[in-house]
Amino acid sequence: MRLSQIVGAQVAWWQLGFRARRAALREQAPPDVMAVAREWSHQVLAAPWWWRLTRVLMLGAVAVLGLTSVLVVALDGKDESVMAHYSLLTALPVLAVSAWWQTRCARKLAVHTEPLPRRSRVWMAVQALAFITTASVLITLIVRAAVIESQQQVHCPAVTVDEDVRDYLSDVSVCPLADTAVDVTGFRHTPVGGRTVRDHAYAIPELGLMLIPDEIVRAWHAELKKLGTPIDYPRSDGQTWFVNFEGGHVAASGGRAQAIVGYRYAPVSKVGECPMTDRPCVVAVERTEDTLTVVWSYQDADAFNIQWWEERTRSPKGVEVAIRRYTIHGADPTRTYGFSVEACQKRFLGRSTCTPWYSVVLPAFRSLPGRGSADAGHP
Repeated sequence: MRLSQIVGAQVAWWQLGFRARRAALREQAPPDVMAVAREWSHQVLAAPWWWRLTRVLMLGAVAVLGLTSVLVVALDGKDESVMAHYSLLTALPVLAVSAWWQTRCARKLAVHTEPLPRRSRVWMAVQALAFITTASVLITLIVRAAVIESQQQVHCPAVTVDEDVRDYLSDVSVCPLADTAVDVTGFRHTPVGGRTVRDHAYAIPELGLMLIPDEIVRAWHAELKKLGTPIDYPRSDGQTWFVNFEGGHVAASGGRAQAIVGYRYAPVSKVGECPMTDRPCVVAVERTEDTLTVVWSYQDADAFNIQWWEERTRSPKGVEVAIRRYTIHGADPTRTYGFSVEACQKRFLGRSTCTPWYSVVLPAFRSLPGRGSADAGHP
């Protein structure tokens, strides 16, 4: 049987409509409708194995994609791969019932047609065994994936926290460990984390909610009167995390934190110092009253991905460029900026290969340089 005949018979059967198909199954349809129905039944029962497999795969793919999309939207926050497993587990019984029902209808219509060739019992047994084995493997894999996902879910303790804390922690998949309350700092505080990681969620005026590592919080509390209030979110400078305060800063590296009173954080990586050759390196920083231009050096690359953050803003920004410089417009010379760059080589029909990120922190200037002047990045 040719592919055009198979597809034509299936399309003609669909075009009959529900009422005409029901009349054909009840043997109450006109002769032309019965001819289409019998042709379809012969196509279903005598179609080659590759057509039956293709039909089931196409229907299954549509069903799984549809169910996955619905579940991802309805259950926001769940992993898409897990939703695909659930969708496949739901679609398999539906597809099995659909295939059984189509075969049953086709056999009923084929009673009044010429007898179809019978398959050997050995071949039917091989098909049944292959189907049972495949279905068993799929169901086992799906159930196993669901069990693993259930085990990985974090079960948070029953505590009372502020609504903004609950919303924020659900986005970052972190549990609150105790009730939200005002602590010695005078701010609303919620301890968060797990067995090995412990952070602190603080609601700071003019900044909002922020997560601060435990070692930085302990150093802050030890010098609370001198440090005062945080003026920015926790930032990273290579392997060092730091937070700037009204009266100084706290820097943490390797699980140890040190509070420095009197001045803000001084970056570890200096502009123009390039100890590593496997990544780009920032060699110059140019500032005007409202712009910040970063220049870096690197060998040939198809593109450069850059990210930057501005003091007192939570989310970093990013863009792809082709040249070795980028200008941030509307920059505030009194604020600290962080800048990261990586070089990428693009491949046809493949994922780009990129270097490690090079990061540098550009501290705020104490005095504004004149328009058009350049500075190496030191305050």
